[in-house]
Amino acid sequence: MQRLPSLRALRAFEVAGRRLSFTRASEELNVSQGAISHQINILEQELGFSLFRRVSGGVVLTEKGTVLLAVLKRAFGDIASSIKELNNETSDLRIKVQPAFTARWLLPRLHKFQHTYPDIRLRITTSLDAIDFRNDAFDAAIVTLASAPSGLKAALLMKELLVPVCSPEFLDQYGPFGRPSDLLGHAVIAVKVPNDAKDEDSRSYWRRWLETVGEDGIEPKAAQEYDTLDAALLAATSGFGIAMADYNLIQEELRDMRLLMPFRSVVDQGVGYYLVTTGHPGSESKLSLFKDWVSRELSESPSFDGLDVLDGRDNAKSR
Repeated sequence: MQRLPSLRALRAFEVAGRRLSFTRASEELNVSQGAISHQINILEQELGFSLFRRVSGGVVLTEKGTVLLAVLKRAFGDIASSIKELNNETSDLRIKVQPAFTARWLLPRLHKFQHTYPDIRLRITTSLDAIDFRNDAFDAAIVTLASAPSGLKAALLMKELLVPVCSPEFLDQYGPFGRPSDLLGHAVIAVKVPNDAKDEDSRSYWRRWLETVGEDGIEPKAAQEYDTLDAALLAATSGFGIAMADYNLIQEELRDMRLLMPFRSVVDQGVGYYLVTTGHPGSESKLSLFKDWVSRELSESPSFDGLDVLDGRDNAKSR
């Protein structure tokens, strides 16, 4: 294989030929004009032909110089494109997120993250499956947990706060309600729990909220069950009944008064949304930026003024 000229000399020629100026080439490469001339001389000696011809006011390319410049521009362009693609691959941040958190909290804010960190490409997959970093190609997961899992790094993002909600039309027709248990005389809306949820069913959140607000021993009747929180909330906003939801995830409906809270009691059941990671060093810096961004967004979280935030963790543990 024929020995190639030095890469430094080829690069000096590519810039000088593209700019048709040794001075501008020296500025682009941050070297002296003499260094550019020296590299061009070395390259011409190795090749055995001239690359430039001096004219009044500057230099022009020779015929062979024009051919070589076209080849080098393509070659350096291909190198730059390949490096950019490789950098884009390593800048991917792959996160598995529960569907409700994705649709109701993350996606409406995602444009802010992309604007702040344009070099990080966030790849989101929605899933209710358990965390399994050994078989899943993810850098992190956002899941609801009662506590941080052992063997993994986890940061609490926000707590899950239970509150019953209904449409204004429903409240006008059937309300006001004197006590929380009065809600059960009407259509109760619930979200199905994952198949692997232990000792849980679609009415568990209702039981927990009722017990925490002092309505012990009351069993919710058969509920309208939906696969997702979005479907359950659509049923509630359409006036089909009363849904149990996470206060943090229904701010848009509350702000627009598409949903109302018949009671001001919000129950902290000891469960929260955690950002869980393996601690792999290759993604730590990107994950740190993502976590800090989420924390900043959560600092603008909804106000709890006028709400009675109750601790329902004992009731959650007793189930």
